[in-house]
Amino acid sequence: MTKNNNPAHATDMHYGALHNHLVQADKAATSLIDALLPLADLYPIASSHEDDSKLLDIASFKTVPTAIVPPWGMFTPLTENKHRFLLAKDGLHIEVRRPWLHFIHRLYEEKSIAMPFGEITPRIDLAFGRLGVALDLMRAFVRDAMDQLPNEHIRHLAWDEQAQALVPVDLQIETATPGAVQYRAPDLPDHQTLAIDIHSHGALPAFFSDQDNKDDAGSVKFSGVIGNLDTSTPTLEFRLCVLGLYLPVHVPADKLFGG
Repeated sequence: MTKNNNPAHATDMHYGALHNHLVQADKAATSLIDALLPLADLYPIASSHEDDSKLLDIASFKTVPTAIVPPWGMFTPLTENKHRFLLAKDGLHIEVRRPWLHFIHRLYEEKSIAMPFGEITPRIDLAFGRLGVALDLMRAFVRDAMDQLPNEHIRHLAWDEQAQALVPVDLQIETATPGAVQYRAPDLPDHQTLAIDIHSHGALPAFFSDQDNKDDAGSVKFSGVIGNLDTSTPTLEFRLCVLGLYLPVHVPADKLFGG
């Protein structure tokens, strides 16, 4: 048995092994690209087949696709918990699905150009039927918020698919002052999804602050604020937050504070 102690020979062997690995990796990458390139014809992306970023564009498109509303066939709504854009006769819509929500909303209207697509009806379908079913839970929060005066308070309500009901989430309040509340939210089990986020402004009026807008950005939930809790005429504001859209929701004050 012989042993070669020549450093140059050992270096050449390591280089050769590394070179072989790189060649194999390059072949594998080339094969993958060749296999994926036919997909480029399936997705209407306005770029060249020779563009190195084409496959990244396809991956992005598949994550949040754009679908055509059929002018003749039957429209099939989303079943997965995701969102997509819809090209319809009257413009561009967004469709969002969550365990507690099916949402279709027009983002941009087109009147001048005849769009060769089908019609779609806006909708806000709630698994729990209507926001009013949460009134008892929200009234309980109002009482707790009044007990916390002059500080702010917060409550989350989740949709529980197993119980088919809205349930309160156990939040860990870390600090609370008249101007802010800091808290820690637990990871929800798979059968629960945040549906309603409501907080108080103590003695201040109810309004959505810049911080509220930052907190709600990109989320899908109902968001509510109650204020003037030290008076006989408390105030409130509610909205539906959908990925940056904020749609005002009317909740009668007497329903929330008069029960």
